[in-house]
Amino acid sequence: MDFNYTHTNGYAETGAGIYNLGIFPTDDFQVSFAAGMEFGRSYELNPGLSVRVYGYGGVRYTPDNTTTTQLLFSGISSPVMQITRHDRHLGEISTGMKFFGREGLGFDVRYDGAFGKLVTSQSIKGKLRWRF
Repeated sequence: MDFNYTHTNGYAETGAGIYNLGIFPTDDFQVSFAAGMEFGRSYELNPGLSVRVYGYGGVRYTPDNTTTTQLLFSGISSPVMQITRHDRHLGEISTGMKFFGREGLGFDVRYDGAFGKLVTSQSIKGKLRWRF
């Protein structure tokens, strides 16, 4: 179960007179549920250096899949609500390697992906670790 809070600052356009767009600040709180399975294996490459290779696959469900934003054109007296719908169901995958070395030094590299009807999110991440 994940709890996510998102805050987006508001802003106002200038230079277009009554067509200037103003976006109000937005706060959104969402809960999502995920289930998946991770498989992995560790290998000893040489004394003092090992690697763990893994893969993950799963699904994520978000009961409230909407975000509401208020916006306003300078020439209109009352704000308008814009409701954005996100995917309620996402497929998630991840794969990576974690290297463990001597004296607490390590390196991680991973790929993460989330896929739905409306959203595709992909990232590659690297992390250098030193445990002391």
